[in-house]
Amino acid sequence: MNLDNPLSKSIKCKNCGMDNLVWDYQFNTNTGKWRLWNTNTEMPHECKTPKPPEPRKMVFCPRLFCGRTMKDTELQNHLKKEHIDWGDYL
Repeated sequence: MNLDNPLSKSIKCKNCGMDNLVWDYQFNTNTGKWRLWNTNTEMPHECKTPKPPEPRKMVFCPRLFCGRTMKDTELQNHLKKEHIDWGDYL
């Protein structure tokens, strides 16, 4: 690990709060991806805390004058049940 590059400034992980991490420039030049490097253990950093799940995307019903908002997974069922006359569902 080369600590002479400008990315060798010690940073803190936003997920778990661990200190003494630097961006792994060598890994980036080899793979094109970035990862955090733990300078204490000389190993790549792995967060122990799970990432929070992303909220479901909300969509509007495309049918004119309906105006209902629902989760993106519920849209197809809504169209089949509420707007059976709109579209070909056979």
